[in-house]
Amino acid sequence: MLTVNTDSYRDRVPDKPRTKGRNMRIINWNALGKASEKRGTNRTVIVNQLINWWLGIPGAELPERLTPDEIEWLRAQNVQEDLANGHENPAE
Repeated sequence: MLTVNTDSYRDRVPDKPRTKGRNMRIINWNALGKASEKRGTNRTVIVNQLINWWLGIPGAELPERLTPDEIEWLRAQNVQEDLANGHENPAE
């Protein structure tokens, strides 16, 4: 059995989040990770931008969508299982 001392672990973590972690099921999670890394950002930034925009937070803007070339690059990566499951447009 592995025991983790959370106090000493927390002290070593450089990024100490101000909010509690939440569990969510998100379609295309792997694709979002690859695309955001290619853009020099991360999934958290993209998701927070979407949430802030949706909530009408003043100054919030939608993240820029992928270009057709970026979409082709993404499809060439090993995320086809995400994009091919009919979840490209969950609003439909």
